Amino acid sequence: MGWIIASIVLAVCLLLSLLFLWLTHPRSRRAEMVRFAERCRYFAHRGLHDDEKPENSLPAFAAAVEAGYGIELDVQLSSDGVPVVCHDDRLTRMCGVEGRVCDRTAAELCELPLAGREGVCIPTFADVLAAVGGRSPLIVEIKYAAGWQVTLEAAMALLDAYDGPYCIESFHPMVLSWLRRHRQRVLRGQLNMRLRGVLPRRTAFQVCGEWFLTNCVARPDFVAYNHRDKGHLPFKLQTRLFPAATYIAWTVRSEEEEREAGPIFDAIIFENYRPPVAGGNETEEAPKDSASESETPAESNGDASPDAPAAADERAADRPADIEAAPADADKAGGEPA
Repeated sequence: MGWIIASIVLAVCLLLSLLFLWLTHPRSRRAEMVRFAERCRYFAHRGLHDDEKPENSLPAFAAAVEAGYGIELDVQLSSDGVPVVCHDDRLTRMCGVEGRVCDRTAAELCELPLAGREGVCIPTFADVLAAVGGRSPLIVEIKYAAGWQVTLEAAMALLDAYDGPYCIESFHPMVLSWLRRHRQRVLRGQLNMRLRGVLPRRTAFQVCGEWFLTNCVARPDFVAYNHRDKGHLPFKLQTRLFPAATYIAWTVRSEEEEREAGPIFDAIIFENYRPPVAGGNETEEAPKDSASESETPAESNGDASPDAPAAADERAADRPADIEAAPADADKAGGEPA
């Protein structure tokens, strides 16, 4: 009788293991992701910004192109449905005024100086694409918020006509699921990090995403992960089970952090220092971006040591605001078809 019970337990464990593998495996498009990453290993986080060139601004993107880096940027919608490039959902940090980006038209947003720089404003996504002109590969983040599908469709309408290398990433698995159904040839990536200790509470959908269980609907071509959380069990399992997948580190802020991230990452999203480019510059520390360093906990990006108070504060400051902003939307989205 004992061997029968043992056999049943073993069979159940095997089935659960196979189910976990099926749920969490990414899409097998390694060759295409390798070609994309080979174009540029380093992606400037919100452009190559500093005190003179605010983040997610046309000058910051122009500087990244000139330096030979790829570009990571954030897209959301203005009140009149125009895709604009801005990370925060609120205007307080970057524009010094109250209110949300989505409550102002694109024209009204363009009247607000970005980080106090006259003549520099929140750009439209169309203006950014025209300025880059295919000269640098783009990682385009679609914000995790209510109305993500409208934002994604508006962004894709522009990208469909764009002649240049790009991929889409999001914390929201249903963004990737939409691409899986409607733009299968577009490279898509799952943003992820350790959420415990970062969010005040996690929904069941967010916990599933943290453990990569939503890969069954997203089937990402790559995983963009907070490099400080690389020791987190879900990520360790992901990299052990699928070592051939593509992994991108965010957000690396020094040469030392890049070394600590290790060789597991195929590409780096960076800021505050200048990594070397092929045939280009030596690694150097970049001027600190005062606007970026003054980010509030709800408006920026992550750390992996919740045990130390300083590390916990830095994790909070690194938290993507859009994850916390839409737990209700995440639960609703979880019921959508794959």
